[in-house]
Amino acid sequence: SHVDTEKPEKPTLAVDGAVDSNNSKWISGNGKATITPSVSKEPISKIKQFNYSYSGTTTGSVDKGSNLEINSSNAGSYTFTSLSGSLMESDNSTVEIRVDSTEPNCSVAYNPSSGWTKGPVTVTATADDEESGLAENAYCFITSEEAPSKDDARWTSSNTKLLESKDDKYNLFVRDRVGNVLKYSEKIQYEQIDNEEPGKPTVELISKEGVYDNGTKVWRSAAAQNVTFQIGAPSGTLPGSGIDHYEYKASLGTYATVDNATKEVTVSEGTYFIRAVSGVGNLGEDTSVTVNVDNAAPTVGAITYAPAGWTVENVTATVAEPTDEE
Repeated sequence: SHVDTEKPEKPTLAVDGAVDSNNSKWISGNGKATITPSVSKEPISKIKQFNYSYSGTTTGSVDKGSNLEINSSNAGSYTFTSLSGSLMESDNSTVEIRVDSTEPNCSVAYNPSSGWTKGPVTVTATADDEESGLAENAYCFITSEEAPSKDDARWTSSNTKLLESKDDKYNLFVRDRVGNVLKYSEKIQYEQIDNEEPGKPTVELISKEGVYDNGTKVWRSAAAQNVTFQIGAPSGTLPGSGIDHYEYKASLGTYATVDNATKEVTVSEGTYFIRAVSGVGNLGEDTSVTVNVDNAAPTVGAITYAPAGWTVENVTATVAEPTDEE
């Protein structure tokens, strides 16, 4: 006969299927894990089995080479011992498996937070998970209403998203380390992004004396000296942020701001460009006007008489249409 009084070494507990986080091991509400006990060196009488107790009450055993399956219904704290063939029992090894069935928490901030902007707008999601913690790639901004699969490449560690247009709309999903997924309650969008250029402003001649508009060019006499135009809103739909002001310049000059109170521009001679500026600073296309100076008197047409020569009859004098090349 053989005697084995050696106390076996306490078991090493290998846990598969659980996530290590916050000093605990976690599974999801529908997840599973296994605990596999083993020893590196067996006593003379070998290892008969591994005994365990569950949360200090339920007891059981696992055969050598086998494992114990854990799910949400039996998760908790497990204490294992090694039992030798001679019924010698080891010291305890303990492992706890916890269940995380709660979605992460999340809030969203926009920069800017309000008001019209030309964009882009930066969206920052701030999330946390007090149980298993956030996944390494925890965030996903997508247009789909459905959460992506766990292996989808669109999951990312970045918690920010740029909105380039008022038409950009996304759903935000956030996940924790065991796979619980939160769908943020609101669409990620910012409706006050204005990246539209204003249309061409209307320009109406309001100087009358000594000024003539032939539909193509504006002419003034030397005496008139200056010409005044009234600036009006572009036709069609205005940009979302509206028109902030108008600017004008001579062909080789720099833009100056038109007085918003009068919206009038007084100029002399030359070509001028007038544009609208939206509430967020987008620049519109120019409307151009040209003012010319007419210093030349018209050319009087030739005078003809009928009848010609000496006559006792009345004579009709006809003056030809005068011409003016300007």
